[in-house]
Amino acid sequence: MFFAPILDYDSLGSFTTDGVTRNLLVYAPENAAATFAVLTSALTEAQFTYNGTYGTVAVPANAGAVKGHLVSLKEGEYIADRNHYLVDKQSFNAPIGYRFDAGHYMWYQRTPDGLTDRYIKDLSEGWETISLPFEADLVTTQTKGEITHFYGGSNIGHEYWLREFNSVNVSQDEYENDIFTGIFGSPAADATAGVKIVDNSYLWDYYYSKFSRKDKNSDLYKHYEGAENADKDYYRTAREYSNYPLFAAATPYLIGFPGETYYEFDLSGTFKAQNTYSDIPKIAKQTITFVSVNEASIGVSDSDYNLNSVENDGYRFNSSYQTVNLAANEGYMLNSGAVEHPSSKFVKNTAAATTVPFRPYFRAVEPALPAPSSASTRADVLFIGYAGDGPIADTISIQGLTIYVVDHTIWIESTLEESVKVDIFMLTGKPAGSIIVQPGSKESITVGNSGVYIVNRRKVVVL
Repeated sequence: MFFAPILDYDSLGSFTTDGVTRNLLVYAPENAAATFAVLTSALTEAQFTYNGTYGTVAVPANAGAVKGHLVSLKEGEYIADRNHYLVDKQSFNAPIGYRFDAGHYMWYQRTPDGLTDRYIKDLSEGWETISLPFEADLVTTQTKGEITHFYGGSNIGHEYWLREFNSVNVSQDEYENDIFTGIFGSPAADATAGVKIVDNSYLWDYYYSKFSRKDKNSDLYKHYEGAENADKDYYRTAREYSNYPLFAAATPYLIGFPGETYYEFDLSGTFKAQNTYSDIPKIAKQTITFVSVNEASIGVSDSDYNLNSVENDGYRFNSSYQTVNLAANEGYMLNSGAVEHPSSKFVKNTAAATTVPFRPYFRAVEPALPAPSSASTRADVLFIGYAGDGPIADTISIQGLTIYVVDHTIWIESTLEESVKVDIFMLTGKPAGSIIVQPGSKESITVGNSGVYIVNRRKVVVL
């Protein structure tokens, strides 16, 4: 008996988790009262504060106290009877699946930090990746409240982008070098989902209700007076979205939050409304919260990775909640840090690297991707492409010019003191037109086809 692997105890006297992940899961039988009391005291959860006015969730003051999460064994079933706050960038692993009881949920917060996480400026950079182990019924911020993503068939009334990996396109540049582009599209409408109702009126209350507010986003989000415009009343009253696809569990996504170029939609805390109503506030940087409101089930993490990672055209977009060690040339991660066009492409790690929890990454898989020049060609860089976007104006501000798109029309506003010629090209290099913009004025040009155009050497998206 001396050599047998036996743990003999009546109850725990204390429990510490120093040096391990702050998302440690601890499974314990609830009927072991003394042990359970010690674990309950040791595993403090962050305070969840919800305000129903706009559907906001506060940033908890006690988030630093989270050292792990307790799961109760009740009558043979593993159940979470407290909220589980996932600490960002800390590994999470569920070796045993469990579910939440009524009134409790898993939640996660992310605040882009400007170095490894970004905000969207013009849809060509500022992207992030995300995968979470639960379905998010609610996505919200601490001030602006509930926000929703664009999806198939619904192009208005949304505030951020969520995209899924669809395919890899291989083209060639003028020197016959292969260009690899990962194509991401908005989630398809979910025919099994009901109607999602969003009654967040923050933008109406703080922006559009001010009589002198000059809207920069083609009036798509303003309240329109008159019964004939009832379908355009997007923010003053509740909005309904049919077949809205929720943020899915264990699914790798590309995600984007609007920055200062999107004016009142800005989540970075940079935009300040000027020359408008005097009491429009400049709000702080927004923390985005994902919440599983409806009794979430948490699967076994290893199975989640295998079942829900998305493989297309020889590349796999991996779900991930843990730190993963990648050997040299084994994976592709978003370019970040102080680099040109950050978070605009996935770059092969030429040296050993580690992934960041809750941030999916790419791997090449066999068989090799066929390419025009060589069947064994592999990407060193996987650029981010797209298949459909929402119409929050794709706004670019460069050298005294503001460029944005409404439907099939490219608008250019000038604050320069002299006239300027603006040339528009198709992505292939073919001229699509030119405009002379006078000082302090704006001009427009309508293009016939949807796609990507080059305006003053910057990409804009025409839908």
